[in-house]
Amino acid sequence: MSEHSPEYWKEEYENLVVSLMQRSHSPIKDERRNTPRFDFPIEITVGVSGPPINYRISNVSVGGIAIFTDQNIEIGVNLTVNIKNQCSIIAEVVDASIEKKDSPYMDYAYRVRLKYTNESDGYQAFVSFWKND
Repeated sequence: MSEHSPEYWKEEYENLVVSLMQRSHSPIKDERRNTPRFDFPIEITVGVSGPPINYRISNVSVGGIAIFTDQNIEIGVNLTVNIKNQCSIIAEVVDASIEKKDSPYMDYAYRVRLKYTNESDGYQAFVSFWKND
């Protein structure tokens, strides 16, 4: 996955969260979560396996991501998330719900929530998503 250690990615993550807070990126309030979750303000897509398709990210945390799709993805399915051609991380679908979307192309979309299957991968994923914003 990476030549860097999990400790390196955790330290990079902690520094990045401090930086995001200083730049007025407030985390989404949710007492159920152990780590902060942030809306993803940048127009970026992630490739998801089977075959790779680009999806818009709703929000990211060290535990996983939420994406918008035009179709439902079954809970329990494992997907390979390709992050900016820097790394690939396996994530499991843990929830999917349909909701109103503000896009001019879709009235409704599925918000699919994914949890990283290897918890330590979340630090690298979070840093990789936000790098070079």
